[in-house]
Amino acid sequence: MGINQVVLFHQEGKSTQSLLAELDKNVLSFLMNHQFILREKSGEYEFLTTDLTMLYSTSPVYLDKRIKDFIALYEQGDFNKEIAYTVAHDARILLLYLDQAVKFFEQVANRKVELTRMFEFVFWVSAIILLWLEVVYIFQPMERQVKRVIDSLEQQKQETQHALAMKPHFLARAVMN
Repeated sequence: MGINQVVLFHQEGKSTQSLLAELDKNVLSFLMNHQFILREKSGEYEFLTTDLTMLYSTSPVYLDKRIKDFIALYEQGDFNKEIAYTVAHDARILLLYLDQAVKFFEQVANRKVELTRMFEFVFWVSAIILLWLEVVYIFQPMERQVKRVIDSLEQQKQETQHALAMKPHFLARAVMN
């Protein structure tokens, strides 16, 4: 539920505690997310890029100040028509700037996705090259060695079979002598 719905309900005289409670919950969630985004680590913003830092803290937008002003106006709590319209107007403007901030976050996320894709591609190419190197330098030499041993054993087998075939001739000659 948005601030515009509250304004509509105020115009119609249908304001209810449940609507305001839901709006309070949404504004609190918005404030917590805003504080999370502005979290600092080692004196620098953890999540804000240079573009986002400029959007949040420099002219002409001063998004951080606009958000704090919006929250302060909302927290006044007395929703007469004038304040409700001001909050609704400020919310529309704030949403335009927040949309711009979301686009910056999206650009950063897209760059990170592309970087991840690049690393994934490099990883797969490296894995394929490593497998090829294993084939060329480990498995093929091993195959050749196994083939030489098998050929040697095959030759020994043939020599043994030839010797066994010649045995009766030697025995016959030995008996004759």
